[in-house]
Amino acid sequence: MRPCKMRGTSFTNENGGAINAADGAVTTPNDFINFLGMILNKGNFEGKQVLSEKSVHEMESLQFAALPVKYVPNESAGLKTGLGCWISDDGRIVTSLNMSGLWPFIDRCRNYAGILVPKTTLSDPKPGLYSQFKEKLDVSFGDPCK
Repeated sequence: MRPCKMRGTSFTNENGGAINAADGAVTTPNDFINFLGMILNKGNFEGKQVLSEKSVHEMESLQFAALPVKYVPNESAGLKTGLGCWISDDGRIVTSLNMSGLWPFIDRCRNYAGILVPKTTLSDPKPGLYSQFKEKLDVSFGDPCK
């Protein structure tokens, strides 16, 4: 985690014990954006290759296309499964919307990453919240992808 300057990130709880692996790491918004920036830059962070480009490409490639998916968060409807992420059909958007409502995403077309952090966690976010947020960003950045 240190190659991405993720000093506020840990896989332990406040008592030093292991956290639930399904929940992932405990992190800060700044650390998470560093991680997303590394993924956005094909595994490179500040000139250091943290993950291979091949690993990032595989993560963002369609996985298990023939298998049914039992649950998809409403905001992920229509997205496909990668390795630990959801991807749009055209591969432009990579996200990892999780059960706590946190929405990190990478827009490969516009070349930026972002995180929507809800006010409360473990609740079903307002329908369309993420889509509306992303649409406003798209307007701000413009759409060079068309």
